[in-house]
Amino acid sequence: ERLGAIPKAKQHRLGRVEYEDGLALMAVAGEAVRAGTPPATDHLFLLEHPPVLTLGRGAGRANIVAAPAWLARQGFEIHDTDRGGDVTYHGPGQIVGYPIVHLGELPDVVAYVRRLEQVLIRALADLGLESWAEAGYTGVWTAQGKVAAIGVRTARSVTMHGFAVNVSGDLDWFRHIVPCGLADRAVASVSGLAGRRVSLEEMVAAVVPHFAAVFGYEEVEAQSAAFTRGAGKDAGSFEVDRLVAAGAFTPEGRRAALPATPGGRLPGEPERPEWM
Repeated sequence: ERLGAIPKAKQHRLGRVEYEDGLALMAVAGEAVRAGTPPATDHLFLLEHPPVLTLGRGAGRANIVAAPAWLARQGFEIHDTDRGGDVTYHGPGQIVGYPIVHLGELPDVVAYVRRLEQVLIRALADLGLESWAEAGYTGVWTAQGKVAAIGVRTARSVTMHGFAVNVSGDLDWFRHIVPCGLADRAVASVSGLAGRRVSLEEMVAAVVPHFAAVFGYEEVEAQSAAFTRGAGKDAGSFEVDRLVAAGAFTPEGRRAALPATPGGRLPGEPERPEWM
């Protein structure tokens, strides 16, 4: 653990983010956490991705069932990643969480994954849903199938990647892969389990307090901003970071630092989904 410091966290609700931008965002945040700028502060990025298939370090290409050309015509991207695990799908209706957390001088990655599972299990319990972790597997499971996938890595004691919860998206897209390399296990959604449409906003509201409780944060600062495609690929700092530094996400700072804009958006800022 960090010596002499009580950790706090910032949660960033970013709307829909291209996968490559998400990778760049994690890298920038990871360097900030390692450098202690600001001190003893972790981050939780909550977002959606456009349709994308990602392959972990142990993934087999044979677990992508559909032809790459067909997937490309449907708007899918395919990315090899440095996280653990096999192949998974991200897309609309799914909450992706990227916790950027300092695990201390002797990081225990397995214990960290177990804590992420507990965050999601408790959040689902708040929605009246029973779920659990299964020995020998990662993720969160239900009577209808796997509702949340987890794949992480650490670099110099700081975590990257994270979890994905199927909230209200189209589960048919999972038919084009062998999810997590498990051919005999079904996938489930929060809405399907609840028998009603559960919004992404409702899921996020359930996750954040348990993230704070399980990881022991005294404070979780909330920030929201839509994210522009390509914003993270070449810039040394993110537009989101600049706005945070300007105090744009406080009510006072928003009035003082930002121009009045239709719908409350910045010039050129994409429209925010309802869950933000």
